[in-house]
Amino acid sequence: MKSFFYIIGILIVISSCQGSASSGSKSSSAWLSDSLLMDSTYSPKSLTDGFLDSIMPFIAKKHDSMPFNERFDSAYKSHFSRQKTEKQYSIIYAGMSENGFNYFMLRRLEPSIKNDKYAVLCARYKRNASGAMDTSTFEELFWTWKMPLNELNPKAALLFKLAIQQKELKRYMPGRENDLYIMFPDGNAYYDQKNKVWKTATELK
Repeated sequence: MKSFFYIIGILIVISSCQGSASSGSKSSSAWLSDSLLMDSTYSPKSLTDGFLDSIMPFIAKKHDSMPFNERFDSAYKSHFSRQKTEKQYSIIYAGMSENGFNYFMLRRLEPSIKNDKYAVLCARYKRNASGAMDTSTFEELFWTWKMPLNELNPKAALLFKLAIQQKELKRYMPGRENDLYIMFPDGNAYYDQKNKVWKTATELK
């Protein structure tokens, strides 16, 4: 009889574990579904490769000998083109918000031992009367931590959805309960929209 109850107890534990696994599976499926929905709702097809070329001087690393105010000169076009290829820059989401801003998110390969970690940038801008980007309105909103794509993709989908819908992002900022989402801005790094660069708090004073 003791053996009978022992076996029943084991079966209950196994059943409980299977239930938890099933619940986790549903959560993963929900993330996947959300990512797929985002891919169709905010497809970046409207932004040509030329758009990415035009913003590379804003977002890419500058050459040490490159004067900051001359970064848009044609002489440095090859430098940014090489970076775009080496760092695998690609726009993954794009769309227009109700506030009149065009939002987009791009992905970039980051240094790692296995060369398999990426980060995403979420930014926005407005168009002028002719439909071109008004560069004065360009603003980098946040960069995420670097991570493998299987971890980054669902987080990127969530963050872009919240950003373009102008929802609260505080929960995903550094040091919050959901850490390892947004890397900066944080308590020290801020985006200087006028000069289009990230600065520390001391530099902004």
